Amino acid sequence: MQTKNKLTLWVESDLASFGKDWAKQHGRSLSNIVTEYLIRLKASAIKEKKVSPLVRRMSGILSGAPPTDIRATYRKHLENKHARA
Repeated sequence: MQTKNKLTLWVESDLASFGKDWAKQHGRSLSNIVTEYLIRLKASAIKEKKVSPLVRRMSGILSGAPPTDIRATYRKHLENKHARA
């Protein structure tokens, strides 16, 4: 198990308020959200070193909703579609 470090971040007050509210609404902690973001950022940095320049230039072309949102939207579509049948 990795050790944890306490970290103090300085952000604008409106961003801090937004982050705390968003985290609460989604049943998460702000620390969890920041940690997840840093994990994804680290994975992206590692992945970027392993891909060709062409793939790196193409990344982001199909930007949109994250995959979890896409799955939830598609699931809702299927539920609505089959509920009418």
